[in-house]
Formats: sequence, C-alpha cells, structure tokens
Amino acid sequence: MPSLFVNSRKSFFLALLISYRPYVNQMKTLGVSEHEFFDQMGVYFVGFVGQYGYDRVLSVLGRHMRDFLNGLDNLHEYLKFSYPRMRAPSFICENETRHGLTLHYRSKRRGFVYYTM
Repeated sequence: MPSLFVNSRKSFFLALLISYRPYVNQMKTLGVSEHEFFDQMGVYFVGFVGQYGYDRVLSVLGRHMRDFLNGLDNLHEYLKFSYPRMRAPSFICENETRHGLTLHYRSKRRGFVYYTM
C-alpha cells in the first residue's frame, strides 16, 4: 500500500479540517457558488483518495449503498486515531426501498452538505 499516512496526512487531510471561512475567498476568486464549489471538492476527493489506496478501503465498506453509507461512520471513527482533530460527519440511512433511501447527514462543519452529495 502506498505511504498514504506519511505524504497525504500533512497536505490534504489537514486542509479538510479547516473551517468553512477560508473557502469563502476561494469561491469568490473562482466565481462559483457554494454548492458548485463543495460539489467539485467532493468529486476531487474521491479521485484523490483513489490515488493513495483508500479506494480499496472504500470498496469494502458495503456492497449496497445503504451498507456503504452506514460503514462510513465506522471508517471515520478509525481515522480519528490518525487524525485526532478530524470532525467527521455522521451518516444514518433509513426507509430504504427499490427507489431510494432517506439519508440523515450530520456535520459540525458548515457548508459540507454539498461536498457529500
């Protein structure tokens, strides 16, 4: 497995721990909405973690969407040992049908709902 706990720890993951405020200037500079900015950050994040082997970790969280989303809380708990300042969100799924499910997303970080969706 690549050295993801050495190189990426100080660069990307600590940047994600930063509050919402620094992103406001970036949104203004880019001329994009909060929704578009965080949506694209989420897209970038998925590609980024794939480069460092986390895609393999994510692939075992669950075969179905419900299982994957529920498994994210456990993954975040595990990552808190390596990143103690991390303020992880919480995902709770209910009312699953063939057409979808109800996702309850909770986070102390403002603005990150679009990052997740």
